Amino acid sequence: MRLLVICLAALALLLSPGSSFGQSRGGGSNDPLVLGENWRNDPTPLNNSGNYSVSGHTRRTDAGGIPCNATINGAQKTLVLITLGASNGASVGPSSFTPTNASAIDNFNIYDGALYQNLDPLLGQTQSSLGPGSIGPRLADALITNGAFNRVILVPGAVGGATSTLYAPGGVLYSRGCVAMKRLAGRGTTPATTGVTFAVIFFLGENDTGTSAANYQAFMQQQVAAMQACGFSGRVFIPTETILSNAANATIQGAQANLVALGNPWFGGGNLDSLTGGTNRQADGTHFTAAGQASAATLIYNAMHATGAPF
Repeated sequence: MRLLVICLAALALLLSPGSSFGQSRGGGSNDPLVLGENWRNDPTPLNNSGNYSVSGHTRRTDAGGIPCNATINGAQKTLVLITLGASNGASVGPSSFTPTNASAIDNFNIYDGALYQNLDPLLGQTQSSLGPGSIGPRLADALITNGAFNRVILVPGAVGGATSTLYAPGGVLYSRGCVAMKRLAGRGTTPATTGVTFAVIFFLGENDTGTSAANYQAFMQQQVAAMQACGFSGRVFIPTETILSNAANATIQGAQANLVALGNPWFGGGNLDSLTGGTNRQADGTHFTAAGQASAATLIYNAMHATGAPF
C-alpha cells in the first residue's frame, strides 16, 4: 500500500515551544510538551525513559528535510494506537518483528512529533538491552491483516519500571498521554479527523506490588481523564497484566477487572497473565519472549475485535 505524505508549509511548527528533543524531555514548567521520565539508579536492563534516539530510523520528510504529515485517507480506516504503561508494553523482546503490512504501519514519535517508517525498536517507548522487539507492530499487523483497519499509526510511550502511581497526578509520567495527543493534534490528526479511530492500551500492573485496588483504579481513571481533557476520545483497553517474577498479583487483577466493568470507554485487553512458562516468558519470569509477544498480540487483537466495530 503506497503512503502519500503532505509536508509542512512552514518551519514555524518545528520551532514552536517544546518541539525540540531537549524541550520535550525537560523543558520549563510551562512547556505543554514536557515528557517525564522514570530515571532510576537501581540495576536494571531498562533505561527507564522513552527511546528518543532517531539513529537508524527513517523520518518521512520532503526534499528539504522538513517533516511530513501522513495523508489521512478519509475513505479508509486508520487507527491511531497509543500504548502506555511499563516495560512489557515497550521494547523488551529478544528480536525485532517485520510486519507483513509494514508499508501501512508508522511510528509516531512523541519526542519530536515526526513520523517514522521504521518500527522495532519503536521510538517513544523504552528501549531495553533485553532486545528490540515489542508487541505494537505485531498487533498492528494483525489489525490490518484481519481487515479491521487499512492503516495503523503506532504512538508508543510505555516506560520501563512504571507503576500506576507514576501515571497519576503528580507522577513523573502523568504528562505522557497528554503530550501524545498534543503532538498528534499539532500534526493535524485528532479523533475528529475523518476516517480516524483513536485507542489506547495500558500495559501496566507488573510493578504495582503494594498498590491497593482502589488506588490503581483511581490512578488509571485520572490518567485517562487527563488524556480526554487533551482531546482523546476512544476506547481504553486494559489487559489483565500483573506477572512479576512468575507471580501474579490478584489485587491488581481485580482492579483491572473493576475498570473494565465500568463499561465504555473501558474494555478488556486480553488475559496476558495466562501467558506463562519458558515459551512465553524470559528467564526473569516477567518479560515476554518473542513467542510470548506474538501470543500477547493475538490475545489483545481478539479482545479488541470482541468490542465490535470498528475493531
